[in-house]
Amino acid sequence: AITAGGQVILKMNNLRHGRLPYKWPMAMHLVLSLLTSTCRAMSWSPPQSTLQMIDIASANGMAQRLPTSLVKWPLWIVHENGKAVTQVPGSGQAEADGAPQSWVDPVSFEHLWLPEDLEAPQLHLSLGLVLKDGEPRYLFPCAEASLEQQQLVWHNRGLCSVPLGNTWLPWGVVPMPSLRLSAFSREMTVAVDDGEGEEVVEVKAAPQQEELPWETLRESLPVGGSLSSMWKVLADAPPELSDGYHFMMARLGDVTVPTSIIRPGRQLRLLLTDNLLSPDLNDPNWQLEVGAYGGCDVSMYAVPPGRQSEYMPEVYKNLYEAAE
Repeated sequence: AITAGGQVILKMNNLRHGRLPYKWPMAMHLVLSLLTSTCRAMSWSPPQSTLQMIDIASANGMAQRLPTSLVKWPLWIVHENGKAVTQVPGSGQAEADGAPQSWVDPVSFEHLWLPEDLEAPQLHLSLGLVLKDGEPRYLFPCAEASLEQQQLVWHNRGLCSVPLGNTWLPWGVVPMPSLRLSAFSREMTVAVDDGEGEEVVEVKAAPQQEELPWETLRESLPVGGSLSSMWKVLADAPPELSDGYHFMMARLGDVTVPTSIIRPGRQLRLLLTDNLLSPDLNDPNWQLEVGAYGGCDVSMYAVPPGRQSEYMPEVYKNLYEAAE
């Protein structure tokens, strides 16, 4: 398949071709104003993002924090076990004033938006890496969300279409051969009350959801293959990766999240931990037991049909027209 939107950089001859991913049509404040009027009738419509900080784990338990507003960096996706790398279009760019004319930044650290007029994306369990001037700095678990249509693979399908990890593990804190990735899912809880006698759906914050049990999807998956793929890319990296901060993502083979999980109202949690202990999220003390870890928390929400938006940039029209 050809990657839609962006650059595909083949390692053998540095050939660049193709276009890259996708995003949702409007700047965030315009999107939210549209959702206020449109999504009231929909279940699991997205609330405003509340995540303001990235947590950075440490071996001594003294975690640091980094504002999400400071981590708007380009995202690169590794393909073919390190033979190619794709830069996701729009990733890392500043939010446009007014309606955007091209790609929007699809990266989210909290939500995955599912437009009503698109099929649910595939979620491949992946390992994420933060680079500084071409050198590894942090690791986190994540899921590569993609949708294939007419031999085009779309990563950037609009706002909140590319979820990344929100708890980062510093490079070297846990020995690389010991790293394992586990995946969990559950239903989100609902509160019904808008203060005006109308029913609305409101998602409670994660700490208030302990009463809902987690289902284990995958447990203690080794990540060595993903690391090897990223090392191949870095050994012959494009010059852009040697300047400043970048995100990189590589799949754990063909391991995917079950399609039944990828729907509005579900929460996905991924953990990157030491292989000495398999985390049990239904144990209230699980964080104390696993020690330093990387994490990714994704809440899934329905959003209105993209093709109905008058603000849709031209670059997304092929995506939505192919879905008709």
